[in-house]
Amino acid sequence: MRYISHISNYMITKNNGDLCYVFGPDGVLVVGSLTTSTGAGNYIDASEYPSDTSLEINLPYATDLDGNAVTRLEMAGLGTLNKVTKTGGALSTFEAGYRNFFEAPVLSGTGVAVVNGAYYVVLSGTVLYNGVTYTKGEEFLVITDQATAGNSLGTFAICIPPCLKRACDPFRTEHFKIKVLEKGDESNDYWNYDASGFNPMDSLTTTDADFYGWERT
Repeated sequence: MRYISHISNYMITKNNGDLCYVFGPDGVLVVGSLTTSTGAGNYIDASEYPSDTSLEINLPYATDLDGNAVTRLEMAGLGTLNKVTKTGGALSTFEAGYRNFFEAPVLSGTGVAVVNGAYYVVLSGTVLYNGVTYTKGEEFLVITDQATAGNSLGTFAICIPPCLKRACDPFRTEHFKIKVLEKGDESNDYWNYDASGFNPMDSLTTTDADFYGWERT
């Protein structure tokens, strides 16, 4: 299965701290097949190990998307981008399915069903949807529950929606420094270190020792 995440280099670990899976900088991880999660070696293994739970995949969520403690892969962070849970359950909103990573199998051929309200990205060639031809790297929002048209010659896959991309944009911190701060290193000067540890800078008076901010000269 091809998995995607809105978190660059996202890592999945075992309970003992060992790494199991690492997503790429582009947020993509392929386990076996690009198109299916069925069959040995084609999915992230979230099996139980009753004899040694330290070998199990870490489960940051107490329940799966259905609200139960059954689907371990969803408890490990698998979400959904099409409002359908791993067991076929239906979610009322896309946001209800947002977790740490998602299944995004490679789709190809003509007449491929797409999900209303979901975003897709072209991986290769061209894809025709709703009268518009999209090329590699272009994303499109599905506004009607129609399939891709007959002359779709490429591959495509469901992708991270813009709102979720913004939630964990790796450049947000840098953009904050560039657009909001004066020098970019103000945070290093917001604390006065002494023998007891540190004192918070909380004064708005520029002449105070604990002035929080920069004084323009």
